[in-house]
Amino acid sequence: MSKFHRQTDRQTDRQNNYDLLRIIAALAVICNHTTDYYICHPQENDLWFSCVVWSLVSVAVPIFFMLSGAFLISNDKNADCRYFYKHSLGKLGIPLLVFTIFYISWYVGISLVKMALGKEGIVGIVSVAKYIVTGWHGHPLWFMYTLLGIYCFIPLLVRIRKYTTVNCFRKYGAIFSLWCVISFLDINIGTSWNIGLVACYMGYVVSGYILYDLLLSKKNNFVAAICLICALLIGAGNGMMLYEYVLATGELRNVWVSSAGAPLMVIEAVLVFVGFAFIRIKINLFRLSVLTFPVYLIHKFVLEVLQKAKCEIWQWNSFWGILISVFCTFILSLLLAWMYLKIYSVLRK
Repeated sequence: MSKFHRQTDRQTDRQNNYDLLRIIAALAVICNHTTDYYICHPQENDLWFSCVVWSLVSVAVPIFFMLSGAFLISNDKNADCRYFYKHSLGKLGIPLLVFTIFYISWYVGISLVKMALGKEGIVGIVSVAKYIVTGWHGHPLWFMYTLLGIYCFIPLLVRIRKYTTVNCFRKYGAIFSLWCVISFLDINIGTSWNIGLVACYMGYVVSGYILYDLLLSKKNNFVAAICLICALLIGAGNGMMLYEYVLATGELRNVWVSSAGAPLMVIEAVLVFVGFAFIRIKINLFRLSVLTFPVYLIHKFVLEVLQKAKCEIWQWNSFWGILISVFCTFILSLLLAWMYLKIYSVLRK
């Protein structure tokens, strides 16, 4: 066997363990945005629970970047810029355009209604424009903007991977990933396509491929369970530190505890990814997995509609509130995502 990376179509095969990870990551993102509300509106002693849950599910976005790296960098065909960007148009470009227009219309519409009721001036529409342009955190569009920047480098990474020895790519990839994590602690983020932000998350992208390639043929449910249990314990511990920080300052964001580059957050994300890499699953989850991307893009709209409708969910304690709101948001988002893909497939014909 050559010491260089094998050219193979293995990456085109659906792998049930990673499909399951996508589904769980989509649920985790919804849970993360739901929990934001309970941290900002704590009820009695529920704050600690909300902080722990928030910390446990915040690895979802890093996991999505790791999954992107695993399957994009492992595909030799993506070394061809023309091939890669042609296929990326339908996968990323069109959804980005559709949902950018959708959310602009949604937020501008809300601002116009508020203006008509005298609750808001022109500054509301200006704020919407600013948010859309910068791709503010806590909203699905920022992930799309950052992913767009990462896609610019995928053909280059695939070429480097193809013409470098396996060990060399892993060593330099590990060093690069560490540098990206360190960069998280020092970067001043202005926009989601900020080259510094793209570089930071690129560490997860490269790490995702390295772990995927390293553990491709390894399956052991016991090892998977150990990794996932350790991830849960680390996430819970990080959540308690976040609770102390929120309690002391009233703020949620802290680079050492709640950012994607926080040391414990990185370890948790790696353990979750490794855990699922070891899982052996026979159930085919492809049909549900393909819906996770549009679910991610749609869920924020569904969640905001539920919040604006003043549903009784938000008056419940954090445990039942988070559980029920995540379930309702996921089911409704799943339905809308299915409708979106059906309409998209018809229009493509």
